[in-house]
Amino acid sequence: MGYSLAQTNNLAAQNAEMVLFVRQNASISSGSLEKLQQVGWKLRIEDDLAFDNVDFEQIRPYHKWNLNKLRFWSWTDYDQLLFIDSDTIVKADLSEVWTTPGSKIS
Repeated sequence: MGYSLAQTNNLAAQNAEMVLFVRQNASISSGSLEKLQQVGWKLRIEDDLAFDNVDFEQIRPYHKWNLNKLRFWSWTDYDQLLFIDSDTIVKADLSEVWTTPGSKIS
């Protein structure tokens, strides 16, 4: 996803950056994290969200950590966010997204 995003978009001209949310408890080696940074990712390593009365062992393994996507709503250091799942291939320029009416909360 990051490769296709960088190939189809001028991120600097869009005043955008590729930010990768990484779960603190994810099994990702430091070498892999370094490689991600080298190819342009800004890493944002954060703890898993905790929810009262949610038994994570009852959630299917494929979906177990999806609730962590709610974390993006707390990222107040950005004016706008565009969430793209990692299994997406970006096929065209996304610069229109930033100026679409309703895309920015004032």
